Amino acid sequence: MNNKLLNLNELAGILGVSRSTIYRWSERPDFPKKQKIGPNSIRWLESEVENWVQEFYL
Repeated sequence: MNNKLLNLNELAGILGVSRSTIYRWSERPDFPKKQKIGPNSIRWLESEVENWVQEFYL
């Protein structure tokens, strides 16, 4: 598993959606939880995103 942390732009690029879609999806209980790494920085764990894509997005 990959433990890389993805920023918003990377995540949007991987999923092929806009940044606002990521923010909207992040409110859903099945979407990978965002990790707050600083006062103005959030990231998503790449392995959780990959699992979510396999289970829900395909």
